Amino acid sequence: MSEYQINVIYKVQDIAQLRDSWNRLLEKSASSSFFLTWEWVYSWAECYLGDSRKLFIIVVYDKDEVVGIAPWYVEYVPFMGSTRKQISFLGSPESGADYLDVFMKRGKEKEISNFIYEYIMAEASKHWHCMILNDIPSSSLFLMNIMNKSSSEGKYVELTRASFCPVTVLPDNIDKYFLSLSKNRREQYRRHLKMLSSSGKVSHESHHGNENTIIDEFFHLYKKNWKQEGDKLQRLIHILATNIKDHDRLQLDFLKYDGNYIAGLLHFKYQKSLLMYLMAIDKDFNPKISIGNVLVGLCIQQAINKGISTYDFLKGEEDYKFHWSTKMNVSNSIFLYQRRIIPLIFAMNRQLKHAGKLLLR
Repeated sequence: MSEYQINVIYKVQDIAQLRDSWNRLLEKSASSSFFLTWEWVYSWAECYLGDSRKLFIIVVYDKDEVVGIAPWYVEYVPFMGSTRKQISFLGSPESGADYLDVFMKRGKEKEISNFIYEYIMAEASKHWHCMILNDIPSSSLFLMNIMNKSSSEGKYVELTRASFCPVTVLPDNIDKYFLSLSKNRREQYRRHLKMLSSSGKVSHESHHGNENTIIDEFFHLYKKNWKQEGDKLQRLIHILATNIKDHDRLQLDFLKYDGNYIAGLLHFKYQKSLLMYLMAIDKDFNPKISIGNVLVGLCIQQAINKGISTYDFLKGEEDYKFHWSTKMNVSNSIFLYQRRIIPLIFAMNRQLKHAGKLLLR
C-alpha cells in the first residue's frame, strides 16, 4: 500500500479545487449517493461548521489520481471538565442526510480502507478520541473492512442500527405500480384526489432549485410547523442551490388548491432516483383529506413518466412512507474509540446507559 498518499483538508475553501475529481470518483464508486456529492458536502460545511467543528477530510491519492475520500469533521465536545474530540460525517447530525460513507475506487476498497484506518490510528491519532459514524449503509464496504480490521487487532468497536429508509422501486408504467400497493392505499389515494378535485381547482406544479422565490415559498409553508429547524434548512438549501450546476437535481413540487399552495415536497434527483427530502403541508386545510399523500402519489406518477427507477423516502418512521414503499434500505452507526482516558470514560458511560435501559424494562 506504499503507493498511496494522504492529504488532509482542514479549510472549507480548499474543498473547492476537488469538485471535479470528487464527483468523478463518487459516481464510479460503490457508495454513490446525493449526500456524498461535492455540492452537498461543500454546502453543509459552509452552513454548519464553526469554532467547535473543524474540517477533517481525508483524501487518498494514487500518484495524481484521487482514489478515496473520507468526508469527515472533528467536533470538540465539552466532556467532564475536558474536551472530547469526535470524528463524524459531514452532513450529520443536522439536516438528516442519509447514506453517508467513505467512498473509494472500485476494486480497491479493502486496500484503501485499511490505509485510512492505519493513518487515523497512527499519524492522525492526536486529532481525535472517538469516531461516531452515523447513517452508514449496512452494505458499505468501508464499514465491513473497518469492522474486520478493528476485530483482527482486538479493538473495541460498536455497531448499532441507525435507521430504515423506505424505498419504492418504480416499474415502467403507473398501472403496474398501483397494483403493487395495498388495496387500501390505492383506494384512499384515489378517493382523496377525487374529493380534492371535486371541491376546487387543483394542480400539481414542479419547479427547480435555481428559483430562489420558489425555495422561499416552500419554506414559508414548512416553517408554519417547524420554524426553528426550517430557518437552518432554508439557508442550507439556498447555499446548495447556488453550488449545483445541474438545477434539475433540486426539485420542488407543490399541490395548489384554488391558487394557494397547500402542500409541498422538496426532492433531490440523483442518477435515476428521486429522493423525498422534506414535506410541508398546511395542517389547517381539510383534515378529511391527506394532502401530503395526494402529492406523493402525483409525484410518483410523474417520476414513472420521466423514467425514474426509484423513489426514496429517506429515513423516518412516518406511516405514510411504509404504505408507499416496496423495499427498505438499512443504515448503521459505528463507534470506534482510542485507548485513552477520555474516550474510555465516554464508552463506559454509553454502556452504563444501555445497561440502565435493560434494567428498567
